[in-house]
This record gives sequence, structure tokens and C-alpha cells, in this order.
Amino acid sequence: MTKAMNQHIKEQLDAISPLRHNTWNQLMEISAQLTISKSENLTDIGKYFNYEVFVLEGVLRMYHVTSDCKEYTMSFYKEGEFVAPSFTRQSHGRSLLNIQALENCSVLIFEEKKFTELRYKFRDLLVLGNKVSEKELMLKSKKEVLLATGNLKNLYYFFKSNHPNLESRIAQRHIASYLGADPVSLSRLKARILKENENT
Repeated sequence: MTKAMNQHIKEQLDAISPLRHNTWNQLMEISAQLTISKSENLTDIGKYFNYEVFVLEGVLRMYHVTSDCKEYTMSFYKEGEFVAPSFTRQSHGRSLLNIQALENCSVLIFEEKKFTELRYKFRDLLVLGNKVSEKELMLKSKKEVLLATGNLKNLYYFFKSNHPNLESRIAQRHIASYLGADPVSLSRLKARILKENENT
């Protein structure tokens, strides 16, 4: 990686929680950079993929397929964000969910065991990891409450609030699957909101 790219990555991580240079250097030593083409899966259910993932460029989604072959999107992750911590999406190092690129993506991966060792060696990395886990848990909890209410409008605003500027980058069917709705229902809701805004 170039010096400019290294600096850009450090700035992205520091935006979550600042890292000392020694921590940063050792973290980069255990990292590897991958590129994933649009529509390609980074990992699939049952595949061994025991890594932490940080998005450098692009958008990923984490999803599963129901027994009646419907896709349900759990989360979206864009540049500057960690994918959900490995312990929330793996069992014995094997994926419990699929992770797909919705754009051409570049990611950093860190072997989970080595990443965990560094977390407990460097307090600043532990703080960063805790912030990532807390954010993931908060978003998951809020979304589950909203899904339970069945209020699509509130869910849609939740998506827009927590994923600003993402709507124009990804297909509406993926947003609908994240909201637990079908694309037609989402289209009707957006048309209704647009009409309400025009009348105010």
C-alpha cells in the first residue's frame, strides 16, 4: 500500500477511536487487503472465514436466505466501518451468514485470533473494538424493536438515519429486504412520503 493509502486507512480507524502509532503498525502487520467485485460474496454460510473485516471502499451487506428462499438483509457496511464482529456471525470459524459486495469493494481482513491478541495487548485497540461492538448491538436492538412494531415508515427513517447517502448507491430490493418488506410496499411508502412532503 502507498503512504497516502496507509494514512487514509489510519484516518478512517481514528474516526472510530484513535490508535497510537505502535498499535497501528502492529495492526497493519496482521492485515491483508482484498478486492471483491460487485455481486460477489466475501463469504457464504458454512464457509470457513475466521476474520475481522474493515471496509476501505464500497458497500457490503450481511444477509441470510430463509427456508422459503427469500433473502433477508441483516446489515449494511460501507467504507470506514467494520463488519459485525466475528463472534456475532461465526460458529467455530465458519460463517453463519453471507456477506456480499453491493459495489466493487476493497477491504482489510485480520485473522480473528491475532486481532484478539492485539486487542488485549493494546488498550486503544480494545477501546476501538468495544465501540464497534457497542454500535453493532445498539443498531441491532433498535432495528429489532422497530421490526416488532411492523411500522415500515419508522423502519425506513431508521435506515436513512443510520445509513445516510446509502440509498442512492444500492438496489431498492436490498433496502426492502433490510426493512422486512417487499420492494412494492417500499415504493408505495416512498411515494406517500414524497406526496406528504409536497403538501407541507
